[in-house]
Amino acid sequence: MFCYTNNKAEQFNSVVAKVIGGKRINYSLKDSYAARCYAAVVIFNTGLPQYYLHKSILNKSPGKSLKTLERKRHLANSKRTETGSKRCRKQLQFGSADSQYGSQCQRPDMTCDDYKNAKTLFLSNLQKQTLNRQEIERSTVLQAESALWLELRRCILTASMFSKICKRRPNTDSAPLVKTLLYSYNLDNVPSIKHGKENESKALAQLSDQMNIDIKKCGLFISTEHFFLGATPDGVFEDGVVEIKCPISAYDMDPDTAILEKKIKCFKIDKKGEVVLNKNHDWYYQIQGQLNIANKNICLFAVWTGTDYPLKIVKVYKDQNFWNQKMLPKLIKFYEECVLPEIIDSRKARSMPLRKILF
Repeated sequence: MFCYTNNKAEQFNSVVAKVIGGKRINYSLKDSYAARCYAAVVIFNTGLPQYYLHKSILNKSPGKSLKTLERKRHLANSKRTETGSKRCRKQLQFGSADSQYGSQCQRPDMTCDDYKNAKTLFLSNLQKQTLNRQEIERSTVLQAESALWLELRRCILTASMFSKICKRRPNTDSAPLVKTLLYSYNLDNVPSIKHGKENESKALAQLSDQMNIDIKKCGLFISTEHFFLGATPDGVFEDGVVEIKCPISAYDMDPDTAILEKKIKCFKIDKKGEVVLNKNHDWYYQIQGQLNIANKNICLFAVWTGTDYPLKIVKVYKDQNFWNQKMLPKLIKFYEECVLPEIIDSRKARSMPLRKILF
């Protein structure tokens, strides 16, 4: 018999506990539940239960102290109901996992030999996973809604973060950037990012009409030479890729006016007086990454400021020297020396500060 005791002493103690022990009233006797329901009805209907019960049972009014107590209690309840105020409840505070105990406790790093073996195995599996690049690109068109897109982005470097890596100052601690790459929070509710996502489809449709071209959505492109580098342009067309930006700072403004007022800071005026994309801007690094990884020669870079204004469009061409000299070596080094150790032998999972690697 499950959860039942035949020990008479234990059974007697349970009865004693109900009457004189842990509980002051024995709520298990006959009619006790019904009596408590009737009491609740009196409280709900009158608001002064002790007064009415005393008067109905003893046929006389209770003392002044009881009437005063119940009147104050009734007024407080009525006021709370009218104003809709809620009682402040004490919030429970939960501490972080103890770094000395449990599955997330601090542990030494892998030995050099173990790390080399784990690194070889990880890169081998990643390379096999990214062999069919065309299938991956088609399977990840939904981008953030694709499980494969999210999975691969945790293991590779993508073009949106290339500028942060390539423009790092020498001898800078790598830990903050590695943390951003691997453990970043969801930023969809940030106003500028939310604005861009909400208007991206409108901007693409407007660009397609303005340039009279057919733009198709695309997924994640994986580099054919370096399988740990990827890029996701906003779209592709027959001759190249498309990258759309919808800056909230320039919304509902003429693009040329926004450029002159420096609401849009990615452009500059060259010697010929033409508006060009600044080669030192983060978006230029992103576009060069997209062009080289997707193996395209031209990018239509467009800035959308609203449906009432034409998009500001600049054609950006692939710069192989810029990619080979200013970007690729830094990306490879940062991935191998800073990102891979945290992926393979995570310190965050062991409640330890991330590795501080300077180069």
